[in-house]
Amino acid sequence: MRSGATSLIKANYSIPAASEFFLAVFDGLSGAQKTLPPKYFYDAQGARLFDQL
Repeated sequence: MRSGATSLIKANYSIPAASEFFLAVFDGLSGAQKTLPPKYFYDAQGARLFDQL
C-alpha cells in the first residue's frame, strides 16, 4: 500500500523524505487491519533492552 499512500500524500502535500514515521503510520492506519511498526513504541533505552533479548 505504500506506493498508493505515497502518491496520495504527494498529490496533496509536500512531505520530505525524512517522514518515514508519517508514511509508516499512514500506511498502517489506512488498511482494513490497523497496524503500526513496533519500533515506534520504544525509546532509545527500550530499544537497547529489546536488542539484548
